[in-house]
Amino acid sequence: MVIGHNTLMKVIDHMGERGVKTSRFLFHPTDKVFSFGGDARREAQWSVRLPVYVRKQHGYVECFVVEGDTPLLIGRPILSALQVKTDFATNKISVLSHDWQPAVVGERGEYLLQLDDGAAEDPDGEAGVFFDYITDETFNYLQNNQETSSYVTLLDYLTATGRRAPEKAFYLNYVGTAAFSAEEAVVPELNEPKDIRREITNKLLKSMYMHFNAWGNKRRRTLEEVLNAHTTGRRTFWEVYSGDALLAQTFAENGWTVRTFDIANGWDFEVAATRRAFLELQDAECPDFIWYAPPLQEVVNASKPQLAHPGADRGP
Repeated sequence: MVIGHNTLMKVIDHMGERGVKTSRFLFHPTDKVFSFGGDARREAQWSVRLPVYVRKQHGYVECFVVEGDTPLLIGRPILSALQVKTDFATNKISVLSHDWQPAVVGERGEYLLQLDDGAAEDPDGEAGVFFDYITDETFNYLQNNQETSSYVTLLDYLTATGRRAPEKAFYLNYVGTAAFSAEEAVVPELNEPKDIRREITNKLLKSMYMHFNAWGNKRRRTLEEVLNAHTTGRRTFWEVYSGDALLAQTFAENGWTVRTFDIANGWDFEVAATRRAFLELQDAECPDFIWYAPPLQEVVNASKPQLAHPGADRGP
């Protein structure tokens, strides 16, 4: 499962209106890249333990969090675990072996699954946890999924990432008291004297880990921006099996950044290791245009017809 941060904040607000506290949304650092249609890519550096309610049954699903407004997308393993069945002929859906019901369809024709069915009746999940789903893919990227002591709170996650908070969820935690209102700040501020000694607790260690994790991610992004700054606004052309590199020279004269690959400059594509290195470099730099011109003799040999049978005339 994957969800955009902005969408997740709306989900937390929505669940808060049904009494689900922000303390039930727990986060964990991770490292996962998702590829969408075209060349779109999204990196997930966090996952969320998402409380959901399906057909009046409460449980949790682990979901990767990416930047932006990506909707909550549910993969096949979770759908299979929830026993989701769809009948496209009648446009009906069945979940957890319940009776067939008319499917709810989004504006783009996608099938929607209700994940708050019963949240208002049991916002704290006191009736018990009926399912706790974590996919094989999520399992490989989480450092600890057996218990929640390694997870951090929503406030810790927001502090580490610098992302925007939900609009209503924090003060909805205190509805019925004078502690918070919609006009007040929704993120509680910690006013503590700095010149004190603190016991090193697990919570403090987790906070330090979150800080170092956020700092490391920021440093990596900054280094990538610096290393790629020189390519901003310039298009890149590669000529493979370049020979005299006449085509690369023409592109260079027209303002392109060019690079040539040939045995003369150390790129022997007869060697498997060289071919692998080239593909890795291509994935890393993603040039705008690549021109492949393998030697003509190789093309001729590859297209040369085979003899029809062993007794055919082989010539002198």
